[in-house]
Amino acid sequence: ELENNDLISDRVSGRNIIRCRLSAIYSSSHSKIYIGQTDNLERRLFEHNNGLLSTYTKRYKPCQVVYKEDYETRSEALKREKQLKSQKGREFMWRMIKDKIAGSIR
Repeated sequence: ELENNDLISDRVSGRNIIRCRLSAIYSSSHSKIYIGQTDNLERRLFEHNNGLLSTYTKRYKPCQVVYKEDYETRSEALKREKQLKSQKGREFMWRMIKDKIAGSIR
């Protein structure tokens, strides 16, 4: 079992002002990854874990943040979100999660 902060990775933009955060939220009990952007990651995680969002995300509680990247603009975050939602992006996320899980078992 993973601890809450075991998987968190960061990539912070070289700019000074962060206005949008892209994140991957993982449900270990259902082996599902949600990738999206928000201006408030704590609120977004609370909404996921308390069933306050879509019917799709309500099914996959509890969730934890496994990856995050910060961006100055929403358009930059949306561009990266699209990349991570591609087949290669999802393969990257799954590899990272599996590596972290394997590392926490050793």
